[in-house]
Amino acid sequence: MLGDVSGRQNGDGAAIHPTLLPLLVVSIRDVSPVKDLFEIQLMLIAHHMEKAMDLRQIEYVVAVARTGHVTQAARELRVAQSALSRQIQQVERELGVRLFDRSTRRLRPTAAGEAFVARGDRLLADVRALHEEMQRFRGPHRGRVTIGALPLVAEQRLPALLCLFHALYPGVELALREDNTMPLLALLEAGQLDLAVVHQLKELFPNGLPTGLVAEPLFVEELVLIVASDHALALMEPGPGPVSLHALREETFIAFKPGSGLRPTLLQSCAGVGFEPRIAVESGEVSSVRALVSAGLGIALVPRSAVEASGPPVRIVALEAPAPSRTVSLVWRDDGHRSATATAVLRVARQHFSHDTTMARLATGAIADRSRDA
Repeated sequence: MLGDVSGRQNGDGAAIHPTLLPLLVVSIRDVSPVKDLFEIQLMLIAHHMEKAMDLRQIEYVVAVARTGHVTQAARELRVAQSALSRQIQQVERELGVRLFDRSTRRLRPTAAGEAFVARGDRLLADVRALHEEMQRFRGPHRGRVTIGALPLVAEQRLPALLCLFHALYPGVELALREDNTMPLLALLEAGQLDLAVVHQLKELFPNGLPTGLVAEPLFVEELVLIVASDHALALMEPGPGPVSLHALREETFIAFKPGSGLRPTLLQSCAGVGFEPRIAVESGEVSSVRALVSAGLGIALVPRSAVEASGPPVRIVALEAPAPSRTVSLVWRDDGHRSATATAVLRVARQHFSHDTTMARLATGAIADRSRDA
């Protein structure tokens, strides 16, 4: 006898695979004197299995726990916010527990949610590792690669690289996720990214990268000081000469939020000349920092490419040498599971950026050829 629906077992205690249910139903119709009862039980089992939690739902819960917001998680996952909310609620109903505390604006995992996310992270990492290992047998011409990148790099530097890669490997699906350096490295360590394009690793990790991560410099870019168009430094005639960082000790700064590689650059640069910057506003987006500076809320240290892009008006103020800079690097896991496809992306990226005259030579800790900003 089949037993109850929740058991999902036949009379010998063996699990019934969902694909066998239609065959069992046909057989029961032919031979069972109580075929109606058995058919109902089998259909209920099939319905229960169809409702079982899948890997995508686990990924949804993990993403919401990591971001703390359904809106941000939905944007990263490329799903509708309403659909994501329904999926989370469905998982909670199925498990019979609440996974998130919804009493504040930021969703926080409950004790059950933390346990779910911890195990879910490991499960998703194992599944991705399995896919990557199988892709190694397929070669680099098929598969999927997920690349994490800083927003400004994703906008200005990656399109040409990804276009080149797509031309060489049209059968490979590329996915791009944008965030700051520390969140991207966390995703990389968790196995949710194949490669990450980040910056300022020496500032963030003075004692070296976390075990299992390998970095290769791609290019170096100058950091510049930006001020509002009506700021005193912008109104100097015939224009301000190079300004020392120490001369900015009474200024108010717009800073990048914790997790960005540019935040420790600002703090360490100011500390090196004897002061701690007074921070008025923090932001994680370069475009937002520029807009806040343009509005007159403070001054900021940003990559030159952020000013060369279109946006609210600001003025560049030259800094005395040696001016700070940022080193953008490509990072990957050195765990032996990198797929042939991810390896192909790494190879194409090396070739692509080797033509950039601002490429870093970190072996000696020096900056070479900082003659232009592509």
